[in-house]
Amino acid sequence: NPNSEIRGVFIDGVFSGSLLFEGQLYGIENAKLHIPVDQTVSRTYEQQMIVYRSSDMKWDTRQKHNGRGPSFCGNTHVKQKNSKFGNQHFVTKNTNTGRHKRHKREGSTPLWNTCQIITVADYKFFRGIGDSDVYKTALHMANVMDHVDKIYRSTEFHPGSPVRGLGFEIAEMDIYEASTSGFNNESQAWDPLSLLQAFSRNLDYKDFCAAHLFTHQAFEGNVLGLAYIAPPREGGVGGICSPVARIENALCSLNTGWSSSQNQNGEPVLQQQSDLVTAHELGHNWGAEHDTDSGECSPSFGKGKFLMYPYSVSGYDSNNYLFSPCSKDLISSVLALKGSSCLEQKSTDENQICGNGKLDPGEQCDAGFMGRFMLDDCCDSFCKLLGNATCSPVNHECCFDCAVATAGTTCRSDNEIDCFKTAVCKYPFLHLECQEPERKADREACLDEGQCFSGECLPFCEARGLITCACENLASACQRCCRANNVSECRQFDNKHPLPDGRSCIQGYCQGAVCRSSTASTIERLFDILEDLHVDNIVQFFRNNIVGCVIVFSLLLWIPICIIISCKDRQIRRQIDRNENFEIRTLSITSF
Repeated sequence: NPNSEIRGVFIDGVFSGSLLFEGQLYGIENAKLHIPVDQTVSRTYEQQMIVYRSSDMKWDTRQKHNGRGPSFCGNTHVKQKNSKFGNQHFVTKNTNTGRHKRHKREGSTPLWNTCQIITVADYKFFRGIGDSDVYKTALHMANVMDHVDKIYRSTEFHPGSPVRGLGFEIAEMDIYEASTSGFNNESQAWDPLSLLQAFSRNLDYKDFCAAHLFTHQAFEGNVLGLAYIAPPREGGVGGICSPVARIENALCSLNTGWSSSQNQNGEPVLQQQSDLVTAHELGHNWGAEHDTDSGECSPSFGKGKFLMYPYSVSGYDSNNYLFSPCSKDLISSVLALKGSSCLEQKSTDENQICGNGKLDPGEQCDAGFMGRFMLDDCCDSFCKLLGNATCSPVNHECCFDCAVATAGTTCRSDNEIDCFKTAVCKYPFLHLECQEPERKADREACLDEGQCFSGECLPFCEARGLITCACENLASACQRCCRANNVSECRQFDNKHPLPDGRSCIQGYCQGAVCRSSTASTIERLFDILEDLHVDNIVQFFRNNIVGCVIVFSLLLWIPICIIISCKDRQIRRQIDRNENFEIRTLSITSF
């Protein structure tokens, strides 16, 4: 299908990524990340995947109602970074990237189009998502940044401008294999802002366009990310290519942000949610604030909210992956100030064949991104097999441990995820691909209470001739909801099929069939406080917060009055006490 697109990576033979097919976006990831922590069950699902449509995904980027403003490479190598913690910190670098170099221009089209970013995985992410494996950890970060990069490069931030196709390129990866000091201290109980400030204290990050921390820890209120925002003024601190500044008596790199892959319940978030949260936080680094509650930047739920909206988004509307006009304007202002000095030309040749992950003529193998970073055991950065390797599992399903699989080796497992039976490697010495598996019987159970039809797993509603949707009514938000057609009302199917705990809903996440509110993102502003004190802003603030303003001004009026009255009363009481003491002493002397 020429209109389809698939993006992702293979980790231990299990695919993780997304598939765009016939207008529907599907998420695919390792099932064991979302299975309860039972060792027997986890082993059962180690080689299985969960597949979900974006139309079945409901999650939230909620924040306080009045809170404001608060994603590869050339020939690379892997080397160990010396530290007092020994062999516990790995750094991978892209040797084809150069930071803050002077840019040449060709015609009217600027060459600067890429934000060179350093991605950092702390020990919690390395252990929880990377399964204590440097290779898997790097793949997860690369996969997220690849999806984020696609969102940004497909955005025209300033219509008509020659500056387009802007995105990200990983210049360096830092992966922590053990707990250390600072932000990587496992025993430290972090709050969102403290973690951001601790991460920002590494002044090496100032040499990059942006620095982003991937962590795997739960925060109060289901906070999933935090980032400094780039101000639209010359010399402002915060966001991409920010100058260093002093925060709590420590110099900090303020081009930073972080995102967590764990929700408030301690469960891993879905891959698509991780992609969107990371894109959202980096949007703050680029200068975008949260979208307003009304107008063109906040259309109705029928059209879907944009990426930078602070409240709940369904996750399946196309707008959820787009920047609003408000965000584009803010980002354009920042790029006009910093773009030419901060962004660089993409180092990877878009037309190069070796490194695209596909086996092209003349190549022995092609491990894609991991091959370019020299992190693949079978294939090098020149698409040549390493050592005694005869194949790469990246390119062939019947290749295991860099060798052709033996006859009868299972290459696709029978499971409840899809609608196909087990398939094996039938002709290992003649063919490296897995044989076509047989379909399961129609109406056999599959993923998430779905049913099989003609080899396809239909979701709960579609299996009943309906269309899956997200109920906007809080009372039904954690039940299966369907609609008869694209324009009909979304209704609860019945009360016998609640969504599982931890599933995202219209206001946060489900727990006991109840949709509980959560906060997914906030930002740290670094503007001078007087910068935004304009009459229009003050009037608008009063209109939006009239009750709070009345209370505050009442307190400002009555508290000083009460203090004055109290002080006056104390003075009077002291004077009375002095008079009484004088009278008592006088009487005593007289009587004596």
